[in-house]
Amino acid sequence: MTEPPVKIETMEPNYPALVFMVRHGHWIAALCGVFVFLMGVWAVFSGLIAPVGMIANIAAALVVYLLVRVLWDISRLVADTMIPK
Repeated sequence: MTEPPVKIETMEPNYPALVFMVRHGHWIAALCGVFVFLMGVWAVFSGLIAPVGMIANIAAALVVYLLVRVLWDISRLVADTMIPK
């Protein structure tokens, strides 16, 4: 008596955060940079930092934008290797 072979079902992996970042990464990066910039403008108008601090604010907004863009590029690379097509 031989038993029939066992069929193993596999599920495709699901990475919702990775898929969201790949699809909307550029807008997320832009919104993060704009948010940092607007918080710096608010800090200047509130008197929390000197007007010269706007230079640092602009630099910080650009750095945040670029860091999130790097995260977007890395997430696209990971998605290409992990998510089957």
